[in-house]
Amino acid sequence: MTAPRRIWLAVGLLFLAQALSHLDRFLPSLLIGPIKADLGLNDFEVGLLLGPAFAVFYCTMALPAGYLADRYSRRKLLAGAIAIWCVMTMLAGLADSFGLLLLSRLGVGLGEAALTPCALSLISDWFDRSRRPRAVALMMAGTTFGSAMAFLCGGPLVAYIVTLPPMTLPLVGTVEHWQSVFLLAGPPGLLLAAAMLTVPEPPRTERIGAAIGEDAAHHIPLGAALRFMASRWRAFLPLVVGNAGSLSIGTLSLWNTALFERSFGWDVRRFGVTAGLIYLGVGLVGYPLAGWLASRQLKAGRADGTLRVFLLGISIVVPATIFYPLAPSGGWAAVGFAFFMLGQCLCGTAGPSSLTLLTSSDVRSTVTAVYFMILSLVSLVIGPLPVGLLVDAFGDPASLGRAMAIEAAVIGVPAIVVLVLGFPAFRRGVAEVEQLIAASARKETQA
Repeated sequence: MTAPRRIWLAVGLLFLAQALSHLDRFLPSLLIGPIKADLGLNDFEVGLLLGPAFAVFYCTMALPAGYLADRYSRRKLLAGAIAIWCVMTMLAGLADSFGLLLLSRLGVGLGEAALTPCALSLISDWFDRSRRPRAVALMMAGTTFGSAMAFLCGGPLVAYIVTLPPMTLPLVGTVEHWQSVFLLAGPPGLLLAAAMLTVPEPPRTERIGAAIGEDAAHHIPLGAALRFMASRWRAFLPLVVGNAGSLSIGTLSLWNTALFERSFGWDVRRFGVTAGLIYLGVGLVGYPLAGWLASRQLKAGRADGTLRVFLLGISIVVPATIFYPLAPSGGWAAVGFAFFMLGQCLCGTAGPSSLTLLTSSDVRSTVTAVYFMILSLVSLVIGPLPVGLLVDAFGDPASLGRAMAIEAAVIGVPAIVVLVLGFPAFRRGVAEVEQLIAASARKETQA
């Protein structure tokens, strides 16, 4: 049965939300030069704005957001979250101090923490298990689309805006060029937040509360939801380790601008256009391919079908990330990076799709929040930082490519091994959840 057109339009809104979230995350890095000069920031303060200021609230608020999404209207929570991060983006346009700018980035992290738990929960109740990966693929394609637009349009747009006369606003007065960028970035998101209120709020069809215990309002308590995940750690472990590996390797791309400059002599503009085209082109192919492969596996009756697609993806990501930093030329490095992106598309679709198979509607948002909170914390610790430490240890800035390749191998090979060994536990976990869903349905019918 084909999903109604309205449902696919709703998934399209989730795609836009995903793209907008990555644009808003990337925006400060485009403006850091004028921000630093205007507010007199040091490099430590700049580092806080680009990393921890967003990540702290994004990680810590994910669990409360997931808990609320399992109990209340997901579309309303999502609309409110989008509105919060867009208002906070606009607040940055009024910032005249480091403190206010830091507060705005904390607020962006707070709003974006609700996006994935709400979105995956909605998609899981809009689509049956075999069709779900295609919808997840469309939503996750917003990640690369947002990144592509940042590379292709963000830089030129910022360069154009700084040539304009200073903007004067009622009640605010004159604002700097970088402030006007933040002020202009917020309103489109507020329109998206309003549109999100129009998406259908589906019933939670895959419930286990009657089987494991629920309160009078048919909600599973937070402790029970966390115990549900903890007691099935063997099923979650291969997915968590594999996805943490692919995500950590993915963060190495933050070094790409420096890599292409140091190793291949590319300037920022040349690399930016190339990277933007790769993000856009590979994303247009990779995500639909990932959704099709995963759905085909599930329709063939393979309970671990999505995990097979994930294994294929990370098996592309690891050798590609070892190759492209060590490539003999910039052209070959770009080809290797394109394969890296293809593998990331497969992982980015198959990971969340696999997670939906291990969860039920009444705990899915909470488990999703815990899952992505773990991934975010791991990627912060073992992402780009060890590369910098290795380069310093080698004592040669030109060794950046070697450092990236070493970290990719050290992270990627063990992640693949754990993933392969975990297939039986993952299949048992999927079977257990399906049995709980069936048992819960029987108890609800008898009641």
